[in-house]
Amino acid sequence: MRLKAEDRKDEIVRSAIKIFSKNGFAETSFQAIANSCGISQSAVLYHFNSKDLLIEEAIQKIVLHNHQIVSASVNSKDDAQMRLVKHFH
Repeated sequence: MRLKAEDRKDEIVRSAIKIFSKNGFAETSFQAIANSCGISQSAVLYHFNSKDLLIEEAIQKIVLHNHQIVSASVNSKDDAQMRLVKHFH
């Protein structure tokens, strides 16, 4: 099944996050990410022509996900201390 370009890009980022977390940035290759997605290395390079661009996208995805989690847990009635506690939890 062919994925839309944005779905494929998201799949690549999700796979990269898993591999970065396991092997580290320096030890992660485009080929390892491609293998994880079941696509060619050139397909990964089509979406991300450098590891720096890929890690930037991965970090943005992680930050957005964390922001969503924190936002869902904070109540408007919480005081500043409770919001901070929930943020770090």
